[in-house]
Amino acid sequence: MNSELTKWGNRVIKDSTPILQKYKLDFYPFQAQFKIKSEILIVGLNPASDGYDGTKELHKENYKVELSIDKIFEGNKAYNDNHNEWRIFQNLKKIDFFKNHGDDFNYMNYVFFPTPRFNDIKNIKDFDIINICKSLTLDLIKIVKPKIIIVLGTSTGIDIIAKNTKTILNGYKKRLIVQGEIEGIKAYGIPHPSYNNFQEENDEISKVLYDLNAGNQITSYNLIKPTKENKTSSISKNKIFNILELNKNFQEYNFLFDEFQNKKHLFKSVIKDNNNDEIDFRIDTKKGYFAFRSKNKINNSFYELKSKEKYKSLFFENADIEKDNWLVYKMFNKYNNIQSIEKQISNDVIKILSSFK
Repeated sequence: MNSELTKWGNRVIKDSTPILQKYKLDFYPFQAQFKIKSEILIVGLNPASDGYDGTKELHKENYKVELSIDKIFEGNKAYNDNHNEWRIFQNLKKIDFFKNHGDDFNYMNYVFFPTPRFNDIKNIKDFDIINICKSLTLDLIKIVKPKIIIVLGTSTGIDIIAKNTKTILNGYKKRLIVQGEIEGIKAYGIPHPSYNNFQEENDEISKVLYDLNAGNQITSYNLIKPTKENKTSSISKNKIFNILELNKNFQEYNFLFDEFQNKKHLFKSVIKDNNNDEIDFRIDTKKGYFAFRSKNKINNSFYELKSKEKYKSLFFENADIEKDNWLVYKMFNKYNNIQSIEKQISNDVIKILSSFK
């Protein structure tokens, strides 16, 4: 733990102990155990309560509160032990941006004390808990300097803690991404993952977060729900696939997909990379996906390519990583309608071929 974080932790102890000595409140600034190198910071308003309202005085003499630096940064034990079964975590992982980053994020609470509703914390009049926690949260952000801050909640969450909010992406019935500022630092609100989104909404949230994380500017827009009239404009997994159009893009790479579409509706190709590993490419026009992996099963896995981390990094956006024996697996519906699907798949293949140099 570096000295700045230790100083911050000591200030948390100093400011929080008097509150905990007087009121029946649980306490954790972080839901997940703190990771000092993570570039993503997720902020929730405050932890869910265990049924008490946070306003009951303890009425105990000499009530001793023992906080430590380790306790502050270790997060919520219940979360750390059970987060894979937690609905919020499961719904968050339906968004590829979070799924592909695994557990590499920090997840903290804007207010460190749980109450049934966020505004219930205001019932405690003798401590300005919101501003105490706000000041501590902002100081932590200045120390860790996250690349992107994501606030959970577009219906209430980000509007409570951020200024100058504006909607970047509207979904079918709600705001999907809201941009705001927390003391001059850009933050982005997404729907609270305790509620479900349409899969198309999750896909669009992921695409925009990748763009924002890459530093790209986003013009506000609305996600249009498909109707019977415009469904036909989306890419169909059963469309007639033009393999000749696809292959003409590979002339300079000495690479071609087989021009014969077999009974399983597969186009295949194998090529050796600069590590002499054989990469097996597939296009399945029946199931509607493009994928690749090692041709050979090594250590009981098709993922064992020497450059697998490099290849995976090229496809973090809108593709599944290490799925069903495929190192990278990308459904046709992840591609847009602006270019032909043949052109877009060829672009994905060329990303791999170009990386051999």
